[in-house]
Amino acid sequence: MVYKDFEYIYSDSGIEIKKYIGSASSVIIPKYIDDLPVTSIGKMAFQDCSSLTSVRLLNPNTIIGKGAFEDCSPSLRILRGPIAEPVVKATKTTVDSHYNQEEKSAEEISSDKGPPVIGCLFWIVVLLFILNFLFG
Repeated sequence: MVYKDFEYIYSDSGIEIKKYIGSASSVIIPKYIDDLPVTSIGKMAFQDCSSLTSVRLLNPNTIIGKGAFEDCSPSLRILRGPIAEPVVKATKTTVDSHYNQEEKSAEEISSDKGPPVIGCLFWIVVLLFILNFLFG
């Protein structure tokens, strides 16, 4: 079976990627195909993808078969987990949505018990804004 640039088969535990047939330098392996989890990447699935620089496994529990990335670039990066959404503007709504919290007033956020996450996020956003301005 084929999904986008992946040949795959059904396995007992979900979907196994058998072969990558695309030519992109950066590949994202989905968490699900046909409503089943992608649970493994088969042997030699990405063999000789010389232009491949990064592979992101959206399912962090995906098992990588022996030699799945054999003869690929030595600088190939394999990343696990979802893609972090960039924070464009540090608003109350943005902060709440990143932490799956209910709408809170500024007073409620500042009075939350626990680590000062909001303060850290503010400085991260400021740093990203400066870097974007300088190198953007």
